[in-house]
Amino acid sequence: MPEGHPVIGRLLEVPSRATRHFGSLFDTEVQSFTISDCNHCRVSTGYRATIQDGSTSQIHQTARFQKEFSFYSGDWDQVFDGAALVNEGNESAKITALMVDDNGQTLAETILAESLPPGATQLSDLNELFPNVPNTLIKVTSTQFVAAMFPRYTKDNRFLYQNEPLPSEPAAGAERWLAHIPKDGAGFTTDVWIHNNSNRTKSVTMQPYNEDGRVLASFHVTVGGNKTLRIARPRIFSDETTHASISGATECLVTLGYRAQVPDSSTTAIHEAAPLGDSFYIYPGEWDLLFDGLALVNTGEHDYQRVSNWRERPEDHSRDSPRWPCA
Repeated sequence: MPEGHPVIGRLLEVPSRATRHFGSLFDTEVQSFTISDCNHCRVSTGYRATIQDGSTSQIHQTARFQKEFSFYSGDWDQVFDGAALVNEGNESAKITALMVDDNGQTLAETILAESLPPGATQLSDLNELFPNVPNTLIKVTSTQFVAAMFPRYTKDNRFLYQNEPLPSEPAAGAERWLAHIPKDGAGFTTDVWIHNNSNRTKSVTMQPYNEDGRVLASFHVTVGGNKTLRIARPRIFSDETTHASISGATECLVTLGYRAQVPDSSTTAIHEAAPLGDSFYIYPGEWDLLFDGLALVNTGEHDYQRVSNWRERPEDHSRDSPRWPCA
């Protein structure tokens, strides 16, 4: 609940490898809940606006508790940005937010919560708190560890989705990838955003590949301390580039910002990521309203075959695909 007072929990049973959908779980209104006693279960909430042709948004459980989060604002002529923050600490939290320009200078500052009690939730509409400067970095800082979710939804409320914050700085030597780089002429305008989260000048190298995993010419870039560098896709990647690996300073976090070349489109920010493993679970959307896509990069040393499973029931429904070369 907003005040952080616990309510009576629920014990739910889910068979092995099955999915269960539950409606109202609690007898009173809640804005957050914790999950326990099932390391093999993955919990998501699905919600949609109560309007015609509204699309369901899936928000997945998180174990990422931090005192600082950063994310890029949207095109506020087209979308709303929000912040949902839960105090995971043992003391009240003061939570502030800064909007900074590409040179690291503060454009605006606000207090999201002066004294948020432990377990309580703070909901904020960022469009009302900051000037409309699209795709600008917003930094949220808390005196206690918080769980965070940054919802984004279109002005007509039809489409709701999660605006992912920048990832935590990867460990030295960790693999880093941009798994999908839209091609020029494919209906999108793409830029590369590189934010240096340190006070000193740092460098990164991007190693692009084509669809078959062939190595292309690399690109090396240097970014000043606390600055964000934005580079148009054609200056870095050739037309045949489909994905890229990243090496160098872990303080430099790389994001792709791309938008459809149609009126009233909104930019999507896709951050670098580490390899996720060899199995994935995805909830499809309402395909009469939107398209779902999948971009996979084989980061291993051997060819691999993708198998797709549908679990409409506990039984498996599978389809094999051609073998994929390593990238």
